[in-house]
Amino acid sequence: MENHSSDSVRRRRTLVRRNSGDRRRHPRHLRQYGFNLPRTPYSGLRRTKYRGRFSPSEDDNLVGSPENDVLLGQTGDDTLTGTDAATAGQGEIDILVGGGGEDTFVLGDASTVFYNDGRDRTPGTSDYAIVADFNLEYDTIQLHGTAEDYSLGEVPGDSPISGTVIYKNSPPDSVTPEAIGILAGVEVSSFSQGFTFVG
Repeated sequence: MENHSSDSVRRRRTLVRRNSGDRRRHPRHLRQYGFNLPRTPYSGLRRTKYRGRFSPSEDDNLVGSPENDVLLGQTGDDTLTGTDAATAGQGEIDILVGGGGEDTFVLGDASTVFYNDGRDRTPGTSDYAIVADFNLEYDTIQLHGTAEDYSLGEVPGDSPISGTVIYKNSPPDSVTPEAIGILAGVEVSSFSQGFTFVG
């Protein structure tokens, strides 16, 4: 990971996914992150088309669409948001790749939790973000609310990738937590490092 000095000045741009972007069924650049097969722990991606948004080497704010997106940062300190405020990730499976730099992956904002299907008794296997290259030392996951609203667990053992699932805790009358994100290839057991909470 690249560590930028405080006197380094970069131009931050906002790149917003439009409906006219690239369509990619099997994003080849994801193979280096262990996604050799277009599958995830919860949903087969063979039937899922992705739209790509690619970042240059500057500090960029990459914003996805209401569809399934692949956001690919490079060497800058990027902020990656796979969805827009209108849908908040419902029904989406987005793949976020920060690249180099100290990146922020947005799974919630000051108003709401992203990738929450709104159904208390479902596990959230139809909408979530896959963070493909999260580095606990340098990167940050942004979540809505407080640490007490969430829990962490292992990706199921029969899945094609390993890692950590971020769950939104369920209301007291439900025993089913909502999966909103997967940190691929990373074991995380605490919110004390690598997470920030807003709202």
